[in-house]
Amino acid sequence: MTKVKICGMRSRHDLEAARQADYVGFILETQSPRCLDVEKAKELMTLTTQKKVLVSTSKDSQRLEQLCKELRPDILQVHSNLSVMELRRLKDVLGIEVWALYTVEEPFDMMRLKVLSNIVDKVLLDSPSPQGGGSGVVNDWYMCREARDFLFPFEVVLAGGLSPDNIAEGVSKVEPAVVDVSSGVEENGAKSVQLIEQFIKESKRK
Repeated sequence: MTKVKICGMRSRHDLEAARQADYVGFILETQSPRCLDVEKAKELMTLTTQKKVLVSTSKDSQRLEQLCKELRPDILQVHSNLSVMELRRLKDVLGIEVWALYTVEEPFDMMRLKVLSNIVDKVLLDSPSPQGGGSGVVNDWYMCREARDFLFPFEVVLAGGLSPDNIAEGVSKVEPAVVDVSSGVEENGAKSVQLIEQFIKESKRK
């Protein structure tokens, strides 16, 4: 069954709203409005027993390593195009799951997809975004399905413009292992319990 990650935790309210999710994401050192400083992220991470995902667009692998040592997440989501060498080093030294971004756009880079799948634990398929995710732009599900089938049985995470209204269709068309949502389950800048519950229900309809 498809697992759910709710990204962009900013408060106790957000954590409570996302309590039924399989993963919760904490964004650091990005241009996202959901970005946290280290101390706030550390405080929030102590309040949940869910799988904690540290998300960053930083292109400095040593900084990512430092953040992981400080915050001790279960998973590092590298939301930038780090080199293969840097991704491999992070995977080797951290001892935790690493998810890597693949931006779904033309031309389709099958070689990079394959290389990523040989290094990291999951590839996150996201739509192009100048601020590095959370833009609400719906992904190209046809291309996502191509990537999923090319990598199968390696697991992919589907992101990009997901919401309670389209998640059932997205899951049906792509069949990802995990779905990742942020702005699609927010009201007035905060996570909505009702929208998250609806999103989770729809994502597991299949």
